[in-house]
Amino acid sequence: MDGARAVSPPTLTTERLTLRPMVEGDWPAYRAFAADPEAQRWQLAPAHDAAALRAVFCGYLRLCALGGVSAGYAVVSQATGALVCVCMSMPVPGGRPDEAQFGFLIARAYRGRGYATEASRALLGHLFETAGVVRVVAGCYAGNPASARVLAKLGMRRLPLRLPAGLMLRLFPARRERTELWHALSADEWRTARQAA
Repeated sequence: MDGARAVSPPTLTTERLTLRPMVEGDWPAYRAFAADPEAQRWQLAPAHDAAALRAVFCGYLRLCALGGVSAGYAVVSQATGALVCVCMSMPVPGGRPDEAQFGFLIARAYRGRGYATEASRALLGHLFETAGVVRVVAGCYAGNPASARVLAKLGMRRLPLRLPAGLMLRLFPARRERTELWHALSADEWRTARQAA
């Protein structure tokens, strides 16, 4: 891929879902579920007002324009056409060019059905098999066991707490729920798990 040229991320499909690059027309559906207080509670960068929500949404659109490992996906149910969740990928800030980080946000009405795992697995497959990524990381809050379970189902390993985060946790135990837990998965681990499946 020509790194100087912005290439829209490819559309990905799974058994139940279509992951397509986000477009401006996704804004109303995104706003409806991202404004949910429960959804905001677990975002690493919570959006507390309409302007902040719009800024996050525009960030997804910008990721689509960057190309490479950057993508902002609208995850749509093939059965109903409804926006089930969004997921994103981007280079790791300050990391190597063959590393990426990803995240997801799922609408409350669609939780507990395996959609986040299914969409994330498709995105990881694209990153490892097509985009040439060798390592992926993802973060979630300690108080969000549902997201941690999705990352575990994907085969991601939890990384040790960084010293400052561990120190902050000891000094301010009330922040335990908001402690960021990071997970990682290498391309070799991904391929080994797929061969074993």
